[in-house]
Amino acid sequence: NTDSNGNYVSNAISGVSGKSIALESFETSFHQDLNGDGTIGVVGTTIESSGSTSLVQVGNSYGLFTGGSGPSLKYGGTEFTAGQFGCVVVGAEAVGSGYQVVLKVAGADTYAVWNTDSNGNYVSNAISGVSGKSIALESFETSFHQDLNGDGTIGVVAHQNDFHLL
Repeated sequence: NTDSNGNYVSNAISGVSGKSIALESFETSFHQDLNGDGTIGVVGTTIESSGSTSLVQVGNSYGLFTGGSGPSLKYGGTEFTAGQFGCVVVGAEAVGSGYQVVLKVAGADTYAVWNTDSNGNYVSNAISGVSGKSIALESFETSFHQDLNGDGTIGVVAHQNDFHLL
């Protein structure tokens, strides 16, 4: 970044790989294929786009795109990668001044929902370590516009053996 006189002010990004979502997102403004992958812009696989945010996997990283652009998901200031903590990311949605992201433990019926800031940095857990039948997880399905647990319904479902005190 420079000021209006061309003087250096700060780094927009620094020390990222050519596969970085951050670098690829600059390609459209520079109208150039900066990393030589043959494409201008972010190249990835859309995991889901049910709400206003598209969750896109780019290499081993995840992009949180609203209106075609957005940050990568980060934990501890670095890009969160597929399989980190044994998890995969299955949903994302812009909320308030950040995002909520759903993670699923690979090969298990265990979920977490992260809160991030507007730059995609993990801030806190909304829920953590819950099963797919958890009312807490199912209550997030409507805001994600997605059947997160694969039970065929979006929203809270009464399960056999569930009981509630009246």
